[in-house]
This record gives sequence, C-alpha cells and structure tokens, in this order.
Amino acid sequence: MFGKMLQSLEGGGAPGGAGTLWVLGDGRYAIGAVGESNYQDALEEVAGGRKPKGVNKSVTAELEPEDDNPYDASAVAVRIDGRKVGYLSRSHARSFREEAGERLLAARRILCRGRIRGGWDRGPRDRGHFGVTLDIGSGEG
Repeated sequence: MFGKMLQSLEGGGAPGGAGTLWVLGDGRYAIGAVGESNYQDALEEVAGGRKPKGVNKSVTAELEPEDDNPYDASAVAVRIDGRKVGYLSRSHARSFREEAGERLLAARRILCRGRIRGGWDRGPRDRGHFGVTLDIGSGEG
C-alpha cells in the first residue's frame, strides 16, 4: 500500500539528515490527511494565507507517531513546518506502522511529499477550507 521507504542513518546523503526515513509514493498524492478542519489556522499560515483562487502548494510533511495519543495509541500526526495540520486516518496509520516496522524505531524523522490545496477567499460567503494530501501511497493495496 505504501511507497518506498528510504532511510538515511549516516547523515550524509538524504535531505533531512541522519535518522531520516523518507516515504516516497507514486506521485498521485492519493492519501489525504484527516482532521484538517481543526487545524485551519495552522494550514493558512503554512500556505501563506488565503488567495482568491486558493492554493496548491507543494510541501515536505513530517509523519509523527503519537504513541501517547489519548484517543488512539496508533495515531500518526501530520506536521508541516513544525505545525500539526492533521492525522493519517486510523486505518492508514495502522497500515503505515505495520509496513514501516523496525524502521520507525530507528527514525528520528519521517518525511514525505505533500500538498496543501484549497483556501480560496472570494468574500465572506465564499471561503474554502484547506486540505492536505500526501504522496506516500504506491497505488497498490
């Protein structure tokens, strides 16, 4: 289900430095974050504000397992520029943790490509929410 997982433990080669796990999808950005409605202020800030036509911004997202999450011990938060902007769905979080396995223990950071979309502002009665999609899927599963 998930794409290639490339780990840099040495620090030299991969962007993100030592202990970084990169999850590389197939370019479809098919997995959406959930719960973004709770993080619209953070998304607006990361996206650079609202625009009349909205935004379609490429970003680097960080996936952060939240073992101490009071609602779901398998939760995986999505962060952009250090700000929480949503979560993987419960089923995606569990699948991701299973597929990543031991690599999660060695990783200090887990990064992937993402996109922020939406956020148009055409007046008080026409404002769109921001959403986040991630390029972590392989198109299988």
